Amino acid sequence: MNRFFGPIVPVVLVVVATPVAYAACLPASGKITNNAQFDQTTLGSVAMKLGAQNFKCGIVGKPNGFTEYGLPKFIHTIVCDDKAVNGAPQGQVSFDTSVTSLTPTAAPGSCGVPSYSSIGAPFKFEEQTMVIANDPSHPARGIFAGVYDGQIGVEGEFNCQGGIVMKFSGEICI
Repeated sequence: MNRFFGPIVPVVLVVVATPVAYAACLPASGKITNNAQFDQTTLGSVAMKLGAQNFKCGIVGKPNGFTEYGLPKFIHTIVCDDKAVNGAPQGQVSFDTSVTSLTPTAAPGSCGVPSYSSIGAPFKFEEQTMVIANDPSHPARGIFAGVYDGQIGVEGEFNCQGGIVMKFSGEICI
């Protein structure tokens, strides 16, 4: 017995390993080609590389108000060909997209066609897009079912005929 602290008791530290599922943020990049519609929506296709996999996807964009600087915002939803089996959904994920810069490439009204955009055309633009996670009104399905985060930067051009071509890169966390 220790006269200052009482009996010395050995302490045994037990560490128990528990299984932990680690999610991954995968690099995402590719090209989007779509068309503006007269109702201000967009409709098109996406060629995307996600990690080591390549996908072909459909995309629809729906107007979602404006940024504090008066630039448009959209909700973009993609559905991909991740080869789901019968009874399982294809990969689907939605993004909250904000135009961050817009630069006209010709004088307003120079297209001579009906305007597909409230902004006019043609122009170059940049967008910042965030993955929408845990929102039942924008479900993530298939390969994207476990999505929890992600951010993608976009650069694009909007032409006189309402055609939109974009390149993107960033990451999607699943």
